[in-house]
Amino acid sequence: MKRKFISALLFGALVTASTSTFVSCKDYDDDITELRGQITTNATDLSSLVDEKLGNAENEIAALKEQASSLDEAYKKADQALNDAIMNATNDAQGYAEIQAQQAQTAAIDAARQLVEEASAKLQEALDKANSIIDEQGKTVEALLKADEELQNGIDAATSRANDAYTLAEQASKSAAEASQAAKDAADKAAEVADDLKTINETLSSQLNVIEGSLKEVKETAEDAASRITAQENALDALEKSNSDALEALGAEDDALRQLIEANQTKIDDLRKELEPLKTAADEALASAKEYTDKKVEEALGGISSVGTAIEDLKKEYAAADELIKDDVSSLKTTVEGIEDDLKVVNVKLANINSLLNFNVNNLITGIIYQDATEYNVFAKVGTAGAVFAKDDAEKKTAIFPYEGYSGYAKLTVGHYNIQEYAGEIYATVNPTDIDASTAVINLENSLGDRNTIYSLGVAKPAEGYLIETRATTSKNGLWKLPVNSITSSTDDPTKRVEAKALYALTTNYEQDTLDAEGNIVKIQKKIYSHYAINKVPQAATAASSIDMDVIGHGDNLDNNPAQGIDIQFSALNGELRLSTNGKRVYKKFVECVSVVNSEGKPLADGVKTFNEANSQLYTILAANDYGKEDTINVTCPESYKNYTVTLRYYIWNYNGSVSAIDKKLVFNQTLWGQDNTSLTMAPTGSSTQAVYSDDFGKFAFVNGEKSSNGTTWSQEAYYVEATVGNDDADIKGAVINLNSADKSTNYEAVTVGAARRALNTSTLDKIKQLQLSYDPSTLELDHEYNITLTFFDRNGFKVNIVNISFTMTVPTGKPSPWHIEAAFDTEDKLTIAWATPDKNDATNTTGWYDLSGSFYQIDNGFPTAGDPYSFKLNDSESYAPGEANHKFLPTQMPAASNYVMYVPNAAINQKANEEHTYTMTGGIMFYGLPNLISYNGEGGFADEFQIKFLSPIRYAILGTKDYIPGKTYEGMQNDEISVDYRQSVTINNSYFNALDPKEATATRVNFFENRDARIANTSIEFAKADDSNNALFKEIKSNGDGTYTLVTDDKVSMVKDTDVDFKLTVTDVWGAVTEYTFTVTVKANM
Repeated sequence: MKRKFISALLFGALVTASTSTFVSCKDYDDDITELRGQITTNATDLSSLVDEKLGNAENEIAALKEQASSLDEAYKKADQALNDAIMNATNDAQGYAEIQAQQAQTAAIDAARQLVEEASAKLQEALDKANSIIDEQGKTVEALLKADEELQNGIDAATSRANDAYTLAEQASKSAAEASQAAKDAADKAAEVADDLKTINETLSSQLNVIEGSLKEVKETAEDAASRITAQENALDALEKSNSDALEALGAEDDALRQLIEANQTKIDDLRKELEPLKTAADEALASAKEYTDKKVEEALGGISSVGTAIEDLKKEYAAADELIKDDVSSLKTTVEGIEDDLKVVNVKLANINSLLNFNVNNLITGIIYQDATEYNVFAKVGTAGAVFAKDDAEKKTAIFPYEGYSGYAKLTVGHYNIQEYAGEIYATVNPTDIDASTAVINLENSLGDRNTIYSLGVAKPAEGYLIETRATTSKNGLWKLPVNSITSSTDDPTKRVEAKALYALTTNYEQDTLDAEGNIVKIQKKIYSHYAINKVPQAATAASSIDMDVIGHGDNLDNNPAQGIDIQFSALNGELRLSTNGKRVYKKFVECVSVVNSEGKPLADGVKTFNEANSQLYTILAANDYGKEDTINVTCPESYKNYTVTLRYYIWNYNGSVSAIDKKLVFNQTLWGQDNTSLTMAPTGSSTQAVYSDDFGKFAFVNGEKSSNGTTWSQEAYYVEATVGNDDADIKGAVINLNSADKSTNYEAVTVGAARRALNTSTLDKIKQLQLSYDPSTLELDHEYNITLTFFDRNGFKVNIVNISFTMTVPTGKPSPWHIEAAFDTEDKLTIAWATPDKNDATNTTGWYDLSGSFYQIDNGFPTAGDPYSFKLNDSESYAPGEANHKFLPTQMPAASNYVMYVPNAAINQKANEEHTYTMTGGIMFYGLPNLISYNGEGGFADEFQIKFLSPIRYAILGTKDYIPGKTYEGMQNDEISVDYRQSVTINNSYFNALDPKEATATRVNFFENRDARIANTSIEFAKADDSNNALFKEIKSNGDGTYTLVTDDKVSMVKDTDVDFKLTVTDVWGAVTEYTFTVTVKANM
């Protein structure tokens, strides 16, 4: 092994030991730079290690090749010996044994030779891979480690094969010992090779163990040092930032604390200076160690000159060098430990600085700003007027509440002052805004430094409500509220305190940490003031009387229409009560039940006790609201007391000791038989009053005589009846609910929906077994669920039971067949063409009309008879509203019963050809002639959706229908040949043109000239091509008074041939639709 290799190993071990002793120091920039230098050094040494290993591998390959060559020579000798043995063998057992021994020796040497060649190949392959990695990635730590890994794999493989070769060589040697003298030479050679292979194997293994351990230790030490120095560097940066943040937060609020923080920063700078000599000492110690180590290694290994040196001697040399190094490393370690002790002192100082900065910044209050004070407290001197006294208090010294018979009544001493303890809140802003002011003790002090003796302040809380949003312990914008509590004695008159007129400020004391001269933490006291502007004094209380008192029912269970003589009525067995004093502040409140009366008007003996015990907020003295607002209590009625009258007595105790009380009557009205439901559905069979029966009514418990929880029957309890509906169901008012006998033959009660509550005939209630609803179908909406509440009441007006009736009127069934006239609709049976007709009564011709009987079968007869006419509606009617896109096409008259003519404005007809407006409509049946019973308005009723387009018969008499209306074949207007001799004229009249009216069932010509069709507003003729030179053949197009036109030729052109000239006929109909037709006139030359 080479000296450079050993030196690198020892230096790596020294680096590992030395870095571990000084990385505990605080992490500064210089330390980071130093670590990076160490890592670079380690990488350089690692490179040397790998280079050494590569060189050794190459040497071992060369050695293996030499052994392979020796094995070749041994094999040849063994083979020759085998041949000799065969030739000279005696014909006996000994001769045969010699041949067998020589054969085994030859085979073993041959196998060993192959294994050595394989070992050489594996080692060469690993060497090539390691060199490739270094060439591609450079000599980084990672690349060198990967190269070393490849070398290790090759060494392992080579070692395995070398071991096998060594074994075979030993076998060959053993066999040779038993063979002939000729074979012994080969065996000796094999033994020599085996020893060499063993040496190679041991060399490779030893080299592997040393290098692998060193590489791992160097890498782990470097990584650990980098991590620890980085963490310390971050900690110092955070400390400096904390200083900076604290200074920024302070602003100009506290010069003393600012000076403290700046002094702390100076101490940090001083610590940096103290670290410099420590770091220098560590650098020098490391350099000295390296220099000394290299020297000792050089001395220890000076006698080793080549790789071929015996391994055992090398180990001895290495051990001697290691002992020398250990002594110096121990000395170096002692030096570094001394440096660490000094650094520990520095670190303690730094920790103190960091701690006090964190404490001071987190607990710093730089200012308190008084904002406002809410409310006030009241007081009164306790007197005898209106007060209650015990019977044995003849001198009336102690006022009591609510009365003497109440166990544990409250007391007030007459002549003392009864002062409200809670006196509102004071609002203040505390800076900085992220301070938790709830931990601060805040007081009221006057300008003399005396604390307020009337009030004390409670724990600060983040302000709520409209002022700010709050979070757990800090105020979002620094606004806090401080509860104010009275601390005066009942014997003191608040109005006579001199200090009550003084102004007070908010103050708070807090501790702040600092460092003394030795660097130890000590505490100092700070005090903050608001401005002097607070002057809270109690106000004289105004006594409330029975006029101010009220008990108000509240909540979803409250019945807004209580029975006569009842103040508060709930529709369930619980409710909410609000105790009011009309805004006046009182000292205490008390509510108790004083009476429970059943439905027969008889008081229950144990009713009061039972009701009070069922309610924890009754029969107990209640603290009144501090500001005179309503207090809320919840009451629950025992099941057996429902519909009974409960009387509650409400007491108040004023601050002056006077007592007032009022009574309120409550009822917890809950139906005795609950609520029953029946659902009715019917399609009317005519236009007159209809009747529908309930199949459920006869099954209800109250109808069948089942008793209530009170042990009574429905006929004993029910006395009044009423049928009500909500606003959405008002259409069914006037319908009648008939309560009949089981066979429906006898009607015992007829209850009109929406009518006032009325009395029942109690003598026939037990005979009612069936319910019938009679209604007028003309007043109701199809498919609307009408909900009727049929309520029965007892004699006191309390609900006995309820029947909820839901009724839905559905559309009758039926569908006309046939419905469409097949010939009037397109091939998809969706579109019908309405050939427009002018309105004779409209001189201005603003509309066109069409009778839908031309498209629908027997529309005038109705369905199934004349009593059920058809009805039509315009779909998407919203799009025809004013301001909408289709408003200009809004029909001026829709088809209706007995008059199925539809009128549309000209705009729907005079659009461009094939772009006329299309109406989407729905047709149905108006059952019994009732407009609310049209089939298409009911769910599942007959509804036919179709399209209709209004067209001008004049336009399509010219254009034809073939290209515009599916299924039509008419090709449009045709004309006969028209000719004129030059210098003559020709009259254009109906005889030349043939156009059929598409509206008519039979072929009917339309006249465009003489006797012109009334649907034509005007016509004109002009040249079809304005730039045609042959137009010069005509000098005039003359309009005649009878609707015809005369074309007059000229006499200036020298014609040499017959020539065609095209003319354009323009037709405008009464709806404003313009249509053009081109025809040709042939001018014949005079030749």
